[in-house]
Amino acid sequence: MRTFLLLFIIAFLKLPVVFAQEDTQVVALLNRLAQADNSKRLNDALQGEEITISKEKLLPAFARRFTDSTLTEVKSDCLGRVLSIGELAIIAADRLEMMPYSQLTGVQNCLLSFCDENPNFIEYYLNVIKEAGTSSFQEKYFEWLQSDGRKEWWPSYDEGRSKQEVRKSGP
Repeated sequence: MRTFLLLFIIAFLKLPVVFAQEDTQVVALLNRLAQADNSKRLNDALQGEEITISKEKLLPAFARRFTDSTLTEVKSDCLGRVLSIGELAIIAADRLEMMPYSQLTGVQNCLLSFCDENPNFIEYYLNVIKEAGTSSFQEKYFEWLQSDGRKEWWPSYDEGRSKQEVRKSGP
């Protein structure tokens, strides 16, 4: 019984360290992204980062930042305004693993119209997410991350790589 209790206490104490490591990397990535002058260049900034934590751990860490409304200097030509840290986190999470936009936002883009020359497909939906409530989107995203449907979902920015390769590694 003592051994079990001791193991439980040790595991419980290590849990914040794991979250701290994930959050530290996410903060570093978001700070790097916030240095971009335009949202069209976010993917270049993300590609240049070495990602040392698997997406399975990194995606929830990004999702915890979705509601951060701190404004950055990153201009969105698509939206005609600057983006918040939370919006950068949404874009980064989508670039790491493409989201099912209509399921999470409630908006179907049947015309497949996006901002010209902008590789951030989710950026088209940021105003909808903001109007509906970022915390609501965050909640749906957390549910999506835990869902069985996510395991079957497979559109990707990374053509030619297997689902397992993309999920284990970064962009």
